[in-house]
Order: sequence, then C-alpha cells, then structure tokens
Amino acid sequence: MRRKAFSLIIAAFIVALLVPAASADICNGCPGGTQPRHHRHTFPFLSIRDATDGGPFAARTVTEGDICSFIVHRSGSTKKAASVHYFTEDGTASAELGDYVPVQKPQADEESPTADFAAGARTAVIQIGTVSSEDDFDPSESPQTIETFFVHLFDPQHAKIRDGVGVCNIAESPNDIFGE
Repeated sequence: MRRKAFSLIIAAFIVALLVPAASADICNGCPGGTQPRHHRHTFPFLSIRDATDGGPFAARTVTEGDICSFIVHRSGSTKKAASVHYFTEDGTASAELGDYVPVQKPQADEESPTADFAAGARTAVIQIGTVSSEDDFDPSESPQTIETFFVHLFDPQHAKIRDGVGVCNIAESPNDIFGE
C-alpha cells in the first residue's frame, strides 16, 4: 500500500505602506488603510511643557517665592474651545509645610482650576506660586537646595492628554543658603 505525502506550507507576509498617494495618508482603522488628506484625524492632544523654552519635558526650576509656570500645548484641531483640569502633588516639596501653594484634586462635585483654550488657541498657561522660606540658615545643617512638586493634568474637555505631568524644582533663595 502506498502512502500519500502531504505537505503544509505556511506563508506569512507583512504589507507596509511607506509612501501613500499624494492625496492620502496612512491610517490605522480607515478603509483600505488610507484616508483622504481632508479627512485627516485632527483630534487635539494636550502636553504640559516647560514655560521657559517650551521643551517637551516639563521640568521648571524657580527660586522660592517665584511663580512656577507651565505651558499646556494643544496640537491638532483648534476649531473648538477646550479645557483641562489640573492639580498639584508633593514631591520633596511639601504644600503642608508651605513650600508652594497647592491645588487640590477635587472630590466628587467639587470644582477645580482649569487651563482654558479659546477656539483657535494653541497654548494655555498654568501658574503655581512657591513660598519664600523665612528660616534662618544654620551652617551646621546641610541645606536642601532643590525641592520638587508635580502638576498633573486630568479630565480634558474636547481634547486628549498626551503628556500630563509637569515638574517644578524649587531652589532655595541665596539669602536662605548664605544666611543673609
């Protein structure tokens, strides 16, 4: 009796759309993988950034007593007004000890501050106050020269959050460090 041999060949391949037609963009979830340019996904995304240079990592250093400012940048469509709530969180700086002016995350049915974008606007600014220390300098103690706190974005309206955490570094004032 003769046996028949069977063989199974499995082929796998990947299709990569590297250069779409001039009037289309590559799109996940669009029929055929492309979409006309005039239907481009333009949902706005929000990113918190350093207010001094607008860099992508939001770390800001201020001297105690100064204002810590962050830019919230909106990419994508600006046709509608948008907003996002924010709150602060202790790092090595403590709101309870008076290092900065806290913004509490609200409980249910409470209001919280927002960064607001008018239609057409790309940026909004969040400003958090820091508090100047009145402590006398003791040369026998090593001073803590940098303290940090965080700003968090949450609950956006007409946008999504891409980068929602900013860091503020508070440097002790020279008067505190040198006892002047």
